Amino acid sequence: MKSSDQNDHFIKFPYRKEIRENGDVNNGGIDLIKDPARISEIHELEGAPWLYNFIEKTNSKHGHFMTFGCVYGRNSNNNNGMLYGYVDFSFRPEAPIALRKDVSSLESMFYQYLLETMISLGEENPSQAIEYAQSCFVWEHTPLEIYEQTYSKLTVVFRAPNDDVADWSLGHLEHFLNVAYPSLPHVRI
Repeated sequence: MKSSDQNDHFIKFPYRKEIRENGDVNNGGIDLIKDPARISEIHELEGAPWLYNFIEKTNSKHGHFMTFGCVYGRNSNNNNGMLYGYVDFSFRPEAPIALRKDVSSLESMFYQYLLETMISLGEENPSQAIEYAQSCFVWEHTPLEIYEQTYSKLTVVFRAPNDDVADWSLGHLEHFLNVAYPSLPHVRI
């Protein structure tokens, strides 16, 4: 996982709303934990039910994580319509500090979960799923300031040749964050 200390304006959450020179609108940081109904304002989710599902479930009432931003689009420069995007997420501010230290280990924990899942499903070559997921994701952690606290957030950049692959990869990431991770022994304590 890459670590970046870049000093951009996506460090202090909630972010400011902005309209870019090209007309794109960034609605700013929306705290979906405090106001889940505002998910309808996130225009980046239109046409991507798999991304909507990831954002909605990761910000559910009883989770450990929350999202800070996302985007996706199709590459219109070629005929294959490759999907590209990212999701920013981290632990919620009320999460124990001991859990927040897991942020730098979440990538390896995710791939371990995926391997165990593929084995339990009886996949013939479970490591192939890991390699495939690794070709879909690039993980990076960056600084985060939220409600007077400072720690790290993760940006997972994804690419997928179609909606089915995006659904598969982000679906597994969502399940890991919201079901598998909370069941780990050190988290249940």
